[in-house]
Amino acid sequence: MDGPEEMDWLEAELKRALAREMPPRDFAVPRRRPAWRAWAAAAAALVVLSAGSGIGYRQYRGREAKRELKLALNIAAAKTNRIQTQLREFSR
Repeated sequence: MDGPEEMDWLEAELKRALAREMPPRDFAVPRRRPAWRAWAAAAAALVVLSAGSGIGYRQYRGREAKRELKLALNIAAAKTNRIQTQLREFSR
C-alpha cells in the first residue's frame, strides 16, 4: 500500500502545495478603510473597556461595603458587650 507510486504522488502533492507563488499585483498597496469603521472599532473598544472597568469598580465598592459592615458590626458588638457588663454590675 505504501509503494513507490504512492510516495511519488505524495511527494508531488507536497511540492505543489509548498511551491512558491507570485503575490498578487496589489499585494503591497495599502487599502484604505472607510473612516466609519475605525470610529466604530474605537467605539466598540471603549464600550468593552468601560463595561470592564465598571464591573471592577462595582466589585471594589462591594468589598469596601463588606469591610465597613464588618467593622460596624464589631463596634456594635463591643459596645453591646460593654453595656451588658455595666448592667450586670448595677444589678449586683
